[in-house]
Amino acid sequence: MIHLFISAILFFSSPCDDLSRARTLFLAAVDDEDKATELLKLTQNAGRENPVLLGYQGIAKTLLAKHAFNPVSKYNYFTKGKGILETAIAAAPDNIELRYLRLTLQENVPSLLGYSDQINGDRAFIRSRLPGLADAQLKKMITDYIDRKSTRLNSSHLVISYAVFCLKKK
Repeated sequence: MIHLFISAILFFSSPCDDLSRARTLFLAAVDDEDKATELLKLTQNAGRENPVLLGYQGIAKTLLAKHAFNPVSKYNYFTKGKGILETAIAAAPDNIELRYLRLTLQENVPSLLGYSDQINGDRAFIRSRLPGLADAQLKKMITDYIDRKSTRLNSSHLVISYAVFCLKKK
């Protein structure tokens, strides 16, 4: 009986552990190819029954594009990853974590890839759902991302404003 109880605990706790690990690896994988590969391995068996882990699988592939040298490999990783992420979002369109993953991707890929059509919708969706989000780890990830993005935008705006000010003085 105890063996069955322990097996049940391990079985049911695994997806949460995988999700927490996927989140940690995602943050590290942006700058570390080994972490991107580890994230892909962690999520390789994810399917439509677990759209969030499937979304992380898509993100892992797109991050491998960032670390690839060959332009054809970069493009192939990106398109495969994007497709996987969009499949995950189609399976769970109201999932804030998936929309966050897509937002981070769309805001950071080169514009020539033409993958920016959902930025405004995802931002609005995230803003509307973030206050009621109960998952503390996810809420911190999203808030940190938004704060970093805002700080970069604000500092860029200040530099541009200062440059315009200097030009107007002449």
